Amino acid sequence: EVERVRSQEERRAHEAAAEAAKEGMWHAEATAMAQVETLRHTLAELLEVKAAVAQSQRKREEEEERRDMLAASARALETMHVDNEAACTRTKAELEDATCLLEAGQAARCVEQEASAAAATAREES
Repeated sequence: EVERVRSQEERRAHEAAAEAAKEGMWHAEATAMAQVETLRHTLAELLEVKAAVAQSQRKREEEEERRDMLAASARALETMHVDNEAACTRTKAELEDATCLLEAGQAARCVEQEASAAAATAREES
């Protein structure tokens, strides 16, 4: 009888230990599932941050591209301005040369007309 009672007590102790172990496993499983859910939320937040960083990087690259294009346009405009100034200076010099030639031509015609008039006068007098 003592042996049967001890056997029952041992069985109850084993059952209690098994039940405690089972409850511990349930608790561990619930904790692990909660941690998994937390990790899922953290991953979702990290993916949102990653997307925001990528979008910010794209915007920064687009801004740098625009800045580079504006700088290139400014350099092209400066070059065009310098070229236009040089062309203007050349055209002014050419205009001055043409004006001198025109004035010289007019002066030559005047001299020629005066010479013709003097010759005509000399013919008339003779």
